[in-house]
Amino acid sequence: MLRTANSMDVIVSEMQKAKEAAENAKKAKEGGSKKPLFLWLKPGHKALIRPLCKMQDTITLSRHSKWNKDRDLNINSICASEVEKPCLYCEMAKEDKALKSKAVIYLPVFVYQISDEKGNIVTYEETQEDKSKITKEVKNTVRLLELSAFGVIGDVLQYFWKFPLDPDNCQINECDFSIEQVGEGQGKKFITMHKNPKPMHDRIKAVAASVTEDEMFKRIIDFCTPKVSEDNSDPFGDAPAKSKDTDPAIEAVVKGVENGVEDDTIETW
Repeated sequence: MLRTANSMDVIVSEMQKAKEAAENAKKAKEGGSKKPLFLWLKPGHKALIRPLCKMQDTITLSRHSKWNKDRDLNINSICASEVEKPCLYCEMAKEDKALKSKAVIYLPVFVYQISDEKGNIVTYEETQEDKSKITKEVKNTVRLLELSAFGVIGDVLQYFWKFPLDPDNCQINECDFSIEQVGEGQGKKFITMHKNPKPMHDRIKAVAASVTEDEMFKRIIDFCTPKVSEDNSDPFGDAPAKSKDTDPAIEAVVKGVENGVEDDTIETW
């Protein structure tokens, strides 16, 4: 009961808890290797993708999200109810409505490449098991596209949902799409466009076969770890940080070449 406790003792105790929580968060982020899982864009970025399944075959999970200008305090966690356990964030949402969970649809996509405004392929740093970092280009890999009815990403969800309903269109996994982010903040929007239907290349099919619902669920849970109310875990411990002609990037994958050289750079899932 805090009312009868010594105020200085409470302050010291709370400060110690905060320090330990920050240290645990730092250790969690520094430990091991965590490859990118989701398709994230920045202003001016354009992703050229092929959905790996139909919309009805995507996976939908309940997720708690809350942005904070201090990235260490960002919340991006799958609701613990998805693993049949009591959820810490559901309890916190009773007082903080911003923490209320929302349904998120995860669409697996093959990313031919992500390019910036100058046409350069976007790169990222990947931390290895030994904590060293290597720079990689975002191309020829699988990512999960997070879709929700809320926010500007809702326009992308509507696009993919309605696309196969038009009798003149094919299923979303039967053609390629581009998604471009324009602007940021309140002015941010996404421009989604489709290309002509064509069969999925065998090399992409081989990768798609390994992207199962169970494997997606496992990786999403590992990346956006649920917070169970009974385990006294730190809520912030795991916070992550139109042309009709064939596009050259797609052509490079389909032909298996890049600059005239055999291209074996497609990442396994």
